[in-house]
Amino acid sequence: MHDDFCQQNIISAKTEQPGVPFEPDIKDGILAVFVFILGFLFARWVLFYWQGWSVTVFTAGYLGAITVYLRKKGY
Repeated sequence: MHDDFCQQNIISAKTEQPGVPFEPDIKDGILAVFVFILGFLFARWVLFYWQGWSVTVFTAGYLGAITVYLRKKGY
């Protein structure tokens, strides 16, 4: 029974059509800019200073950005 299940999954994986290519919109561009700024802050605050509040602020900003992005995209 296990072999039948594996073969069925392999066959279905081969016959699936690729999805629609990703087409970014303005929300994706805004997220990219915001994540770039967060990356800069990560490098300055977290990597060089290692202070507890900077890690907290970075984490809150990252989670906030992803939450807003996903809500705006309809997820």
